[in-house]
Amino acid sequence: MINTPAASSYTGVISLARSMHIKARARTDGEWSALSDVIFGVTPVAENLRVTELMYHPQTADTEFIELQNIGVDAIELTMVRFADGIDFNFPSVTLAPGEVLVVVENEAAFTAEYPGFSGTIAGQYSGRLSNSGETIELRDATDAVIQTFAYQDNWHPSTDGDGYSLTIVDPLADPDQWNQPNGWLPSSSKGGSPGEGDVI
Repeated sequence: MINTPAASSYTGVISLARSMHIKARARTDGEWSALSDVIFGVTPVAENLRVTELMYHPQTADTEFIELQNIGVDAIELTMVRFADGIDFNFPSVTLAPGEVLVVVENEAAFTAEYPGFSGTIAGQYSGRLSNSGETIELRDATDAVIQTFAYQDNWHPSTDGDGYSLTIVDPLADPDQWNQPNGWLPSSSKGGSPGEGDVI
């Protein structure tokens, strides 16, 4: 007999619409099995999610942002995806269509005031701040596999270091090592960057 409202009986195939942490036991002849504790990822996030823009040192305080894009041909579900280095952020249940972008921001109120015309998706507000001098950014999926890990530097493109321009990835389909190279990035074409616009792929 199940004695907690958070539990449910297994009666057949279970389909997951989002990544989920599952704990299960089997009961046979009145005896419970050991606990099985597994995280299931439901879409190919690691292959298809990429950071495409970093506003790491904005001119206006509290308006940092990171833009991410789905570079695949299928929708991806971001539940339990998280930034594990650089900033702290756990994605809510959000689906990203092929080619679609979203942003995570330092301060949502400040970001909205700075970009009043922004009509894209804000996934949420992260904890911490991006380093003005450069640092390692690491993104992990629901199963804790690394999606991306790279290190940016403030001397790659001086206009991105406090002059109002963002780092924008040249080719979101490039080899992952390009995220660690200065020639993998360009300054945004205009001050303030281009949050929510993404890159044509």
